[in-house]
Amino acid sequence: VVNISGEGKVFSLTRIHVTSEEFSHLTPYTVVLVELSNGLKVTGRIEGSDKVEINDAVTCISNDENSYLFQKTN
Repeated sequence: VVNISGEGKVFSLTRIHVTSEEFSHLTPYTVVLVELSNGLKVTGRIEGSDKVEINDAVTCISNDENSYLFQKTN
């Protein structure tokens, strides 16, 4: 097991407007592919209504059951 920083940049993203009932309380939400500082890419969701673009800096703020939640870094 290797601990890594949760900091990285948005590599790709998509905004979800229509979803299953399970995630309807989050709609609309943004799913991102984040390139972490070590080069590893992981998929996650952006916190709340944070607006992000490709190359924006983000930090992982939660990893609940391997579901990564990122927040835009100012």
